[in-house]
Amino acid sequence: MSDSVDRPFRDEADIRRFLVGLIDLWDRDCSKVFEFKSDYAVTVGPMILSLTHHAVELSKTILELSISQKMFVAIPLIRLVMDNAMTVAWLSVAPQSDGALIHESLRQRRNAVENIIKVGGEGFDESTLKEAADELERFADMKSPQGQNVEQRFKALVGGEQTYSLYRIASSLSHAGMTLADQYLVEMVKSEDAPLGIGFAPDKRVPYSEAWMGTTVSMVVLAMTVCDGISSKGQKKHQLEKARKRLGMEMRVELV
Repeated sequence: MSDSVDRPFRDEADIRRFLVGLIDLWDRDCSKVFEFKSDYAVTVGPMILSLTHHAVELSKTILELSISQKMFVAIPLIRLVMDNAMTVAWLSVAPQSDGALIHESLRQRRNAVENIIKVGGEGFDESTLKEAADELERFADMKSPQGQNVEQRFKALVGGEQTYSLYRIASSLSHAGMTLADQYLVEMVKSEDAPLGIGFAPDKRVPYSEAWMGTTVSMVVLAMTVCDGISSKGQKKHQLEKARKRLGMEMRVELV
């Protein structure tokens, strides 16, 4: 997706200032009517706009966590920013990608209804399940592995395999498991109070916090660039070009 130059920022505070500028750029026109190019208005356009907005909104919380030196807690949110930004890129170039995401959403809805009925949830019955199944069937020919699987979605894009590797690291630090639990544990001398030689370290500081912030701004720039590209006005084009230049990003949103 992009190539990075060394050290485009002095420190994490410098990255935060850059992110604030991106957020301000997005929020400036956020309440205005978004005018899509005709090819996108009735297809992927609304999805791209919504997911881009969500990525920017997530980045606001990441920004606050960076300020309070809680970047480790921000990693699950950075993972979500990556998911949204890469899906935005994929939507913009993959044929029938909107249908693939709709199919997956309907599949998950049918499964959710089925599970709610199994546990005796009120307001759901076999007619509700049939309605969900019939709606899913309408989009049966839109089913796609890339619509169902985020790994395939990433790897469908040029440079996506490298980005997915970073996404997996973020995932390992987001889901409940030993990798996450280990982050709050430290080795110590065995004693009566610590028979396993393990201590608890509640104030986890993530290594490479600047790199994680850099990932955040790169993904936000990616999503905003794609979204601006489907606008009939493209009002953010020059500002985003400057942002990519500073980051050393070469935009190549293409399928493998």
